[in-house]
Amino acid sequence: MLLIFISTGASAWQVTPKGKFLSDSTRIGVELLYSLSVTYPLESDIVFPDSLYDFSPFELNQKDYFFTKSDNFFSFDSAVYNLSTFEIDTFQMLALPIWVIGNGDSIAYFPAPDTVILNHIVTQMPDSLALIDNTIYKEVNYAFNYPYFLISIGIASIVIFVIIYFYGKSIRRAYYLYKMKRSHERFVKAFNTTIHSNKHNWEKSLLEWKKYMEQLDEGPYTRLTTREIARKTKDKLLLNALKGIDRVIYGNYERDTGKQYFEDLIHFARNAYANRVKQIKYGTGS
Repeated sequence: MLLIFISTGASAWQVTPKGKFLSDSTRIGVELLYSLSVTYPLESDIVFPDSLYDFSPFELNQKDYFFTKSDNFFSFDSAVYNLSTFEIDTFQMLALPIWVIGNGDSIAYFPAPDTVILNHIVTQMPDSLALIDNTIYKEVNYAFNYPYFLISIGIASIVIFVIIYFYGKSIRRAYYLYKMKRSHERFVKAFNTTIHSNKHNWEKSLLEWKKYMEQLDEGPYTRLTTREIARKTKDKLLLNALKGIDRVIYGNYERDTGKQYFEDLIHFARNAYANRVKQIKYGTGS
């Protein structure tokens, strides 16, 4: 047992790792090489640090191994670690261990720590930064965002479809009533202007009245005689007005009498317009 203890102690004493940086200084984010080597008894098993090891304050970028060299008693292994640092300490230290495996356990052996100096590009931070106040604005052309455009078109299409589906009938009805109102206002204005002009224009006014009534009532007023219109409307006042206009146009009656008849036509057209609006709005009329 004493011989075994002496032999084991001698093997452990002969494990001599060495670690050092291959440059004296570095900068933040710049690659830095660290060399780790060890001489150990031929019968020993060793393990180098890998990517799972904590290299703080450094970060591992890459690791390169070299072939083992051996003689009759000892072996020599080495590796080079490519490291980077992002710490701002001026002096940064590292000592990577070597593990010797045996009897289901491992023992770590550390070399002497080595130090590297961090070169600072900015040696002193100013209290304030001077801003350039004479920069010229440069307009940048923005790329057209087609995905947002297509999404907007899709959303707008859906909204329009929903509006038409639920409110299309109301919208069409409101638009039709608006057109009817404009048409009625133009007719009344033009009709009043015509009947107060020369008597020779009254025949044309009567024709315009019949055309307007066709729009409201969808009846063939322009092709109907006075008696046929009276039979269709069943309105005695309208019959008297139409007969009177025939006498004024084709007879020798006074102008004032004819104006009263045309005013009766306007009154009938207004009532017909009001009834048509009720039919469109409420489906009823009188």
